[in-house]
Amino acid sequence: HVPAIAPGWLFVRVDRGFDEPDGEGLGREVRDAVLRLDPAEDGAEALPFVVVVSRDVDLQSPVDPFFHWLANMDSGRDMALDADADRVAFDATAKTAGDRRPGYPVRPWPPIVETTPDVKAAATARRRAEGLGSGVE
Repeated sequence: HVPAIAPGWLFVRVDRGFDEPDGEGLGREVRDAVLRLDPAEDGAEALPFVVVVSRDVDLQSPVDPFFHWLANMDSGRDMALDADADRVAFDATAKTAGDRRPGYPVRPWPPIVETTPDVKAAATARRRAEGLGSGVE
């Protein structure tokens, strides 16, 4: 998925969720496979940033993919460059102990805190009443 608000970014969702040891390494494998694509043949030169996320990430959201990119990624463990260093890709899938790499441990992931619909509605109404624009819904 290439979000309209972020040209140049490609988000790839894989079938892996939180605390699934049988999916260890899947995000890394997909990340590396995307970087091996020939940019001239696949149009990948227009997508210098690739982020692999877990199945629970809403790719249509303007916030979710970026949140999970930052929350589930350690640049030393999960970032890779293509052979020409023209593209960078990240494994931002939820990790398990098997995703540990030398010097980069994997910590237990806390649950994601979400705002209830009534609180979101109240915040949106207040923001609009104060003239603060539409913001991210």
